[in-house]
Amino acid sequence: MAHALHPGGTDGDFAGAACAQPVPAPAQQPQPEIARRLFTAYLHAGAHNARLLHEYHTVAAALADAGLEAIPLKGIHLATLVYPDPALRPMGDIDLLVRSTQVDTIGSLLLRLGYERFSPSRYDDPHAHHETYHATGRAPVELHWHLGQHGDQRTRPVDMEGLWARAVAAKIDGLPTRVLAPIDAFLYNCLHIYSHGFRVGLRRILDLREITRTATDALMAETLWTRAAAWRLTHPVAVLCEVLRLWLHVEFTLPIPRDAAFLAAVRMTQADLITIEDLSVDHVARLFGTQHWKAKAAAAFHQLFPPRSIMAARYGPVAQTPGLYGLYAWRVVQALWKYSPISPARRTIRQRARFLTWVDAE
Repeated sequence: MAHALHPGGTDGDFAGAACAQPVPAPAQQPQPEIARRLFTAYLHAGAHNARLLHEYHTVAAALADAGLEAIPLKGIHLATLVYPDPALRPMGDIDLLVRSTQVDTIGSLLLRLGYERFSPSRYDDPHAHHETYHATGRAPVELHWHLGQHGDQRTRPVDMEGLWARAVAAKIDGLPTRVLAPIDAFLYNCLHIYSHGFRVGLRRILDLREITRTATDALMAETLWTRAAAWRLTHPVAVLCEVLRLWLHVEFTLPIPRDAAFLAAVRMTQADLITIEDLSVDHVARLFGTQHWKAKAAAAFHQLFPPRSIMAARYGPVAQTPGLYGLYAWRVVQALWKYSPISPARRTIRQRARFLTWVDAE
């Protein structure tokens, strides 16, 4: 397992700059009812993951037969190669990183396997970075061709060619493949948490902990920080490393400025990680960090009137009909109410704007 994650020389050797410390054992066992529910969840995750791995095997084998390459991301990678037991890491879909030149070819292959594209192709949409394929009774398959494209301040200059070049050989469900190198995997998962406004639940933090646990010698602090800077991701990485230290006793030696703004960002990140996702507040809050009125207007227009492809992914087939304009009108009405001066959400926007201005900046 460790060899698949860290073949010698991939990201350099390091002894101790970024090392995971063992988490202390709980002082007492959970109550019987909690233990029963946890065990039930464990069994459900194991059964569900076994089905997803079977579906992954079908897709990966078809790609290999066609001479096409895909890098499994997130759940498929982490559950099989990083966690000590695949059932400890629930999965919801199959995420694959594919080369941008092969998106249409792999999409056509999925159609032949019985999948359907969830919405019209978004490859030509400058704000898109993935598209989803569904099939009745199967897990969704998401094809990612860029890891840093989001169409707003969250966009990051991820070196995709370098990421492909650093990918390391591994086997998943008996099939040869490649996975992200340890530092790239750590940074990508940080980027994923950041792109979702840090509102992703505790599972993603455990993902980061497990990556450090299984690849401690590969996570060289200097290289990690240098690559985070190249991706313009130092602030999100800094706060997530601090949360790892506070919650899970994972120690990093990184040049993190522990000033008031950083500590305030850490506190808000801790709260976000146990909050149900609601990115709409972040989209509005980011307008406060956009200085020029033309930029504000463009950002507001993009949030209220996203392209038809995004609306179709969110609202389904109705977005392909004249009903699309009714959806746009409904979004405007919702925004006017939700962010009016008397709305409770309005009271938190400026505080959120200060946090996002700091975490978006480099």
